[in-house]
Amino acid sequence: MILSLTFLILIPGVLAITLVEHEKALNKHIEKYLTRNSPPEVFNKTVYCVLDLYQILSVEEKNNIVNLKLWITCFYDILQMAWKPENYGGIKTMTFQKDTFWIPDLDIPSMLKKEYESSTLQSVYYYGSVTSIATLVNAKVSCQIDVTKFPHDQHACELPLRQVTNDVSDFRMKFPPFATEGKPQMDLAFYTKHDQWELIEPVLLYVHPPTDHDSKDLHIYLIRIRRVPEFFNRILIYPTLVLFILSTLSFYLPFESGEKVGFSITILLAQIVSLLVLSDTVPSSSLHFPVFGTFVLINIVFVGFTLVESVITLNLYYKGISNSPPLCLRKLLYTRIVWLVGMYNYFNNFYIRGRESPK
Repeated sequence: MILSLTFLILIPGVLAITLVEHEKALNKHIEKYLTRNSPPEVFNKTVYCVLDLYQILSVEEKNNIVNLKLWITCFYDILQMAWKPENYGGIKTMTFQKDTFWIPDLDIPSMLKKEYESSTLQSVYYYGSVTSIATLVNAKVSCQIDVTKFPHDQHACELPLRQVTNDVSDFRMKFPPFATEGKPQMDLAFYTKHDQWELIEPVLLYVHPPTDHDSKDLHIYLIRIRRVPEFFNRILIYPTLVLFILSTLSFYLPFESGEKVGFSITILLAQIVSLLVLSDTVPSSSLHFPVFGTFVLINIVFVGFTLVESVITLNLYYKGISNSPPLCLRKLLYTRIVWLVGMYNYFNNFYIRGRESPK
């Protein structure tokens, strides 16, 4: 009985000691092939890199910046380093602290700033694969924002990944052949939708091989986003259309109401407010001016003309005219234009009350 209890107590300790010994032996085996500051000597000179998009955090239109949450993964294979798990106590994966082994020198040129970076441990697998980079990054990425069709605009942002100091003589950067079927594209399995921007799928990858002038690999992910327009339709588009319709009603206000000028000024100020709201939303660019902004400007000019017309007609109504206009102008105005604007009956009543009638 005592021997059985002693045996049960010693088994976990013996197993732990054996596991530690296996880990030490495996560490020595791995260190034969991996170094910290340079590529491994036994190396097929191929690094597989993947960018995964987790979320579009925000879009700063005025600064031409898109804030993204990305997951960057890079790994390479050293087949000579593979081991049989049964020879090392069944160990299939070894994890190490960040920067324990060599990391490919890669960069995202369009990334202006890293707001946050969470690096996981480096991993080595029994079949000889080394995951050297596995990082979650909140990145500010430069992107040309074209708001010509605001708020129904869409944009294409390039997210390049390229070698920095190394070139193709040190290693080749490739997309994993097993990541997707067909044309290479970004994995969106963990993508979280944004309430203001819609991601246009798929996010394709374009591989630019090295040239005589640039001996470095370049991968470009084309991220296309489309604005969800419902919010701006309700606070800008629909109210502006209503104001445009209301501005035409100033022609039908009677002179006696005393509100023709005040009504036009109110519509004019409302249109200017719409233009100010638009200027606070879109970039201050002369190359890509929104079509909607042009429509608001036309409305402002139109309301300005109606305001001038109201002032002139009110002056004529209350003070009259000292000299009669030319006969040809009176015939054109009183016979053609009044029919076009639908005010023929009004002019007839005006002359019946004792005003001058066209000859």
